[in-house]
Amino acid sequence: MACAEASLEGNFSRVLELSQSSMQLQAFAKDTSSLMERWQVGVTHKTELPKKQLTHSKHRDHVSARKKLRVTLAGKVFQESKATDTFVSVLECIGFERVAKLNKRLSGIPLVSKTAKTDYQSQKKVGMWYVTRHSSVDNMKKLLDEVGKELNLLMSVSVLEPSVK
Repeated sequence: MACAEASLEGNFSRVLELSQSSMQLQAFAKDTSSLMERWQVGVTHKTELPKKQLTHSKHRDHVSARKKLRVTLAGKVFQESKATDTFVSVLECIGFERVAKLNKRLSGIPLVSKTAKTDYQSQKKVGMWYVTRHSSVDNMKKLLDEVGKELNLLMSVSVLEPSVK
């Protein structure tokens, strides 16, 4: 209403001011709505902290290479640069719904779930599923072997040791 009156009066600086105020209010309402939706499903708003820089002890002048996972399932090979990424990709290929029915747990947290464990930071959201992934590579292999066996899948899981340079 005030914007229309200012326009009729020819006060275009007031029209611009009111228009900008309106856009800011719309953005605020959108952010508030988004936060409300997240709160209703039990997800807390978290800001991503910068990653810590690796520090080296006096006795170590390098960071050791990490183990990787290699999985063959239904003729398809999964081998990402990080074992956790391979782990999540394989579970997604198997089907989160099927895996969830097995009631597997990692560190006391469901391996896959439709609800986030809000106080546990190492879950990756994939679609509408949360995948717990904080585990050693050897334990991820063990879990994938168990899932494959329980679901009668023809699956081969191996741990690749880092190459020595």
